[in-house]
Amino acid sequence: MGQHRDHQFQDFVQGFGKSSGLVLPFLLLVALPITFWSLRDPQSSPVQPAVVALFVVSAFWAVAAMLEVNRRCEILGWRRSHLSSLIAGSRPDDPEELLVWQWTLQSCCAFLMCAFCAATLYLMP
Repeated sequence: MGQHRDHQFQDFVQGFGKSSGLVLPFLLLVALPITFWSLRDPQSSPVQPAVVALFVVSAFWAVAAMLEVNRRCEILGWRRSHLSSLIAGSRPDDPEELLVWQWTLQSCCAFLMCAFCAATLYLMP
């Protein structure tokens, strides 16, 4: 039973890699105006739960992106030194390396979104 759940979770995470990588960033771009609105007028509606939900979604986005980077690096047989040289360099030409580079960029954006939501929650009265 436990192995079945592990396989379900693994299939769920791998589904993120098969879908478009732009789905979560677009959802967060839609939710950003709500966050700015909550900073401007915190008494008008219960927006704090929405910001918390945005934080949770961005945390899941970060985890999915990190798992996808890890999976792609394992497929390529890379270690940390390969990944750090890829990040420090320019945009790669190889399609597999480009996917690792894009998912790494997405994980950075997700972490920035988590930090932004945490700062918003801190600044909310």
